Amino acid sequence: MSLNAFLASLLGAIVLGVATFVAAAVIEQDDQSRADLIDVLIATEDIPTCATSEDWQSSMTLERHPPTEVPEGALASTSVVSGQVMAQGVQAGDMIRAQMFTKPGKCDPNN
Repeated sequence: MSLNAFLASLLGAIVLGVATFVAAAVIEQDDQSRADLIDVLIATEDIPTCATSEDWQSSMTLERHPPTEVPEGALASTSVVSGQVMAQGVQAGDMIRAQMFTKPGKCDPNN
């Protein structure tokens, strides 16, 4: 093997090694970013004021968001508000928060 061929092979191996290292770092960072996401319920359609749990449960889905985008009181499960009604109307795309619910009989449909 000539010196030029050896140097070309060595340079190729170095470039391949650096590319592999960079790719691994990017994948690790992406995995870490996904791990930092938290579950939050999102309204899939508009939910009217005083909607019962039978009405609103089918109007929500679980999504993952960065903690900095999730407001205080955001819910990841409906279990803590089961049996309650919507105290306010909710628009499709809104994150669902505990403050949006009230006990049946305490709901004002004019709100």
